[in-house]
Amino acid sequence: MAGVEITTEHWPLLLVKFDGQQTMRDVDYFISEMSAAQARRAPYASISLMKKYSSERNQVQKVAQWMKKTADETKRWCVGNGIVSQSLGFRFLLSSIFLVKPMPCPYQVCSSWDEAVSWIRGVAGKAGLAIPSAPNIWNV
Repeated sequence: MAGVEITTEHWPLLLVKFDGQQTMRDVDYFISEMSAAQARRAPYASISLMKKYSSERNQVQKVAQWMKKTADETKRWCVGNGIVSQSLGFRFLLSSIFLVKPMPCPYQVCSSWDEAVSWIRGVAGKAGLAIPSAPNIWNV
């Protein structure tokens, strides 16, 4: 099983799942798919499940460099990112990090799929973007 999965079948909603020990190949896949989403040059929203994720320094640095490089594109095209984690500690840590270095797009750290979908629909609606219904493919 891949450590990163990205589903675009509900466009303009991207579903991104981090689950398992990611490899550099998974990181490259993530960057490639997210770059492709931005290359559409159309508004989109995303829900990201952070179930299990790598903290390997070289992978984190590569993603951080890509995020810095594409911050303007993310700000322009991503209307919001609902980040789902069932770990209270991780949600607190992520929220603390974002206080220091916010994401370039609106975001909400959520404890469930329903919370993320509700938030995404609200923020997307304010941006004039209709979000199609999507099943809770992760059962969270």
